[in-house]
Amino acid sequence: MLFGRRKRMDLARLPLEELRFSTEDLFVLLNGYDGCAVVVNIYRLRLDRIAEVKPERNEWRRAVVERYAPSGWVDGEANPNPELGPAAWCGPRAGAGT
Repeated sequence: MLFGRRKRMDLARLPLEELRFSTEDLFVLLNGYDGCAVVVNIYRLRLDRIAEVKPERNEWRRAVVERYAPSGWVDGEANPNPELGPAAWCGPRAGAGT
């Protein structure tokens, strides 16, 4: 059986609705532990380990930049572009209450 390599997709051509993000990607895009500790799936991430190691500041951030910066979805510091930023944030918006 041959295992082929997955084709690299041109993320710049994808519309926002078709972009796929891992839990770690979202953690970085939402500014890490402080920004989204209550949003991420606690069964996929060990929040105690994240608080200690802070991978969103290093290897996860680099992975997001390597994957999404060439297509313009994030800048060199993993800050989302104006289209992606509001879409990624799933918290309360101005005027919304709980």
